[in-house]
Amino acid sequence: MLGTILIVILILALLGALPRWSHSRDWGYAPTGGVGLYIKSINTTVDQYRAFLEEVRTDTLVLPNCDFDSGQATKPAEYALTDDSYAKLLARMSERRFDLTTADLRANILDSYSDLSVPIETKKDQARWQDVLKSLDQLKSVTPNATVADSPAQRSLSAPKTRVATPTKASLATRIPAA
Repeated sequence: MLGTILIVILILALLGALPRWSHSRDWGYAPTGGVGLYIKSINTTVDQYRAFLEEVRTDTLVLPNCDFDSGQATKPAEYALTDDSYAKLLARMSERRFDLTTADLRANILDSYSDLSVPIETKKDQARWQDVLKSLDQLKSVTPNATVADSPAQRSLSAPKTRVATPTKASLATRIPAA
């Protein structure tokens, strides 16, 4: 008996997840509640992805450096993986003697490490923290090259190893209609 009830509930939940088609408009069906909210969030994501793709095509894509959870600017000690990523980036840049460092990247890293009193995750490993401090001192003395984005080395670092298929308009057109 309980199994039958669970199967009926599962079937109803699956039916609730189905999109509304134009021919069923007279049936009065529209996803509501959690399912409707989920479908709207998927549609919003697809729309944003489509907009990002268009910006990539026109070479106007600018992604903000923000915490996607809060929408605020990324701050040190807020998220351990961010602290770790900054330390790894700084180490890689130091290994290359900051040869591909742009002015914006330099400013961003120096800003991130501007207050060393915060409990940055990297401080837990003293040897690694000392490497970060050494690299920061080196970065402060570096004058970024203004034409770094046009250098062959920069292009080879940013070029994908494999070709990624760009979605066509037809593949992007398949979206779930909003309620």
